[in-house]
Amino acid sequence: MNTGLYIHVPFCVRKCPYCDFYSVSVSENGLSGSYTEAVIRNINRYTSEYSDIIFDTVYFGGGTPSFMDSSFFSRVLETAGRNLSPEAEITMEVNPGTVNFEKLNSFRSAGINRISVGIQSASDSELYDLGRIHTFREAAEVVNDGFRAGFTNISADLMIGVKGQNSESLVNSVNSIAGLGVQHVSSYMLKIEPGTPYSRSGISELIPDDDESADMYLLAVRTLAERGYVQYEISNFSRPGFESRHNLKYWHCEEYIGIGPSAHSFFGGRRFEVPRNLSLIHI
Repeated sequence: MNTGLYIHVPFCVRKCPYCDFYSVSVSENGLSGSYTEAVIRNINRYTSEYSDIIFDTVYFGGGTPSFMDSSFFSRVLETAGRNLSPEAEITMEVNPGTVNFEKLNSFRSAGINRISVGIQSASDSELYDLGRIHTFREAAEVVNDGFRAGFTNISADLMIGVKGQNSESLVNSVNSIAGLGVQHVSSYMLKIEPGTPYSRSGISELIPDDDESADMYLLAVRTLAERGYVQYEISNFSRPGFESRHNLKYWHCEEYIGIGPSAHSFFGGRRFEVPRNLSLIHI
């Protein structure tokens, strides 16, 4: 049975102030090795119990998967082994501040065939306020390096409704990202999550309000369409034929297994989640 596989990589060089996804600072843990073993153990548990599973999509999300060494991805994909479809879409999220050409090339060799680059904006001032560890020029170099490394399916993230953003800067971001030649764009609106540094900073008074954000979202939709990107769900746009097969599993209510702290699953007719705690042995 075709099933998606989501692997949550809960490590970050530095946590962005708006982010509510579960992650820990690289400097605060020594657990990446034991985490790898835990992921492998969990995959083996599922494939032993359900031998007819075929993983036709794999998605490494985070956190910052690109922080990890390529051997992590090799070992995980080797563990999936005979349960991994030879035609599987295998995506990894990439923080532009954590990779270079050599590392991207090693990810490609490890079996990754699709990368999602967290660009977020073409404005360096907006990136600074978002707490990102890269400039737009650096992010553009990562996309170019990705193509040089042999990736033919590259996605980019674009955030809407951030501090300092206006219609002009948003259109510039859309056009700048589209100009890199990426096949896919994930464009989503900033949401201030309780408990994040953003929620305590008063920044909600400095960002576009709901009506302004909605107008900018519609502007992004129109501009992406003008650049040849078809909207196939609320936040995702692609060139024809480059829709994310893993994203579509969520929208089509198809089954997927989530591994790692905070990962969610829909499998065996049930929805369930893993606790947000890296120290638990059953991650």
